[in-house]
Amino acid sequence: MWKSILETKYVTRYVVSKYPKVDVFNANNEIIDSIIRGEEIEVLYSERMPNDDTKVKVKYNDKEAYISISNIAESRDKVRQEETVYVTHFTHLRDKEYGNLKEPVYYGEELKVIGGDIQSDGEIKWYQVEYNEEPRYILNKYVSVDKPGPKKTVFPAPFEYLEYLERDLKDYPRNPRRDDIKAFYVSGPMASTNIDKYINLVKKTEANALVVDIKHDSGKLLFEVPGAEKYAKDANKNALVKDINTFMKKLKDNDIYLTGRIVTFKGDQYFYESNPESAVIRKDTGKPHTDKWGSVYLSPHNRKLWEYNLLIAKEAARLGFNEIQFDYVRFSEGSKDAVHDNKNIYEETKVETIGRFLDYAYDELSNLGVYVAADMFPTVLFSDYDANTIGQYYPLVASIVDYSSLMVYPSHYAPTDTYNPDFDPCGTVNRTMKKAFELDKLIEHPAEQRPWIQAFSL
Repeated sequence: MWKSILETKYVTRYVVSKYPKVDVFNANNEIIDSIIRGEEIEVLYSERMPNDDTKVKVKYNDKEAYISISNIAESRDKVRQEETVYVTHFTHLRDKEYGNLKEPVYYGEELKVIGGDIQSDGEIKWYQVEYNEEPRYILNKYVSVDKPGPKKTVFPAPFEYLEYLERDLKDYPRNPRRDDIKAFYVSGPMASTNIDKYINLVKKTEANALVVDIKHDSGKLLFEVPGAEKYAKDANKNALVKDINTFMKKLKDNDIYLTGRIVTFKGDQYFYESNPESAVIRKDTGKPHTDKWGSVYLSPHNRKLWEYNLLIAKEAARLGFNEIQFDYVRFSEGSKDAVHDNKNIYEETKVETIGRFLDYAYDELSNLGVYVAADMFPTVLFSDYDANTIGQYYPLVASIVDYSSLMVYPSHYAPTDTYNPDFDPCGTVNRTMKKAFELDKLIEHPAEQRPWIQAFSL
């Protein structure tokens, strides 16, 4: 009796689903709208859709329509219907939202869902999952509630194995995307001792931005980074700017767009001293692989180094930098598997490694409303061998970061018997950028181009 009375009146219920939105139908069983899961609706159980009694009449936003009974529940606790999700792109699980990197997970893996907060758009940004009986977290961009089919190939051979995530270029309200940037580079030591010179240079020219070292080639930091000692014991002791807030205020007061440059996988003596196992080792000598100046190459496979670089980048973002630019985001140009032990414990290709690091960097920095840029050798535009050697495959990098910064230095191009690119800077730059724009066509929403231009000749 009580049930029959309830069925003749509208009662309050909640929209539930394993998807962010639920279809809404008219009396002819045609989709006319959608409702975000978690929304409160009024349900009239006694009135079903003509010719389909699995759909029931509802009221929402002063409208009447029909939705499936399976998408209705009495409690908000049942709004999230996902019991499992499937990995659709390599990533690392985290110990909390934006936490430390934990176990790697791969395409097609099934993960048991144990939690996740539903946002106002019905999406769950971070799923809490169970992995080896431990609670872990994973961003929703890396999973699907439906089991994925075979991997899709986007890139041509020999890079057809690479995973690709389509994305939109973001524009942050508090840090609007700009296409008018013209910047000078300032090393860390120069920034710490003579920043007024560069502020005046910007004011006297058409420049409006500075690229400032926040982690120098040697690993020296521009400013102290809370928590850095966990990764590099002495890094903060040698920070160049003692009053970073005054430093930043001076630059911001002059309306200067700031890019923080991080030397990513080379020369960081402080990280290396605290983590000697991070060095790339020469197999013939058992000693670290260095450049001609003695700077140690660190393994891009090393996830602790990933976390350290992002710790610095995120502190720069909080201080007010608009953009983080990763330089030396690659393996050494002389890197050879037969000669060097890169400590590849994840059995990933070099190209995969650089792409995975940049995915991680983008996730961390986009959450703070800061843009990501990557410096790249132009040679990788023309040579698959070079791309595989240093791990920079241009279309993959351009599909991840906000800005592509090709180092278009004519003096670094190899001359032939009849042509020297250094004597034809305009032609060299034009040919390089034309090739980059051609490769951009392989992907949706490629990074915007912001190349380095050489102001000298060797």
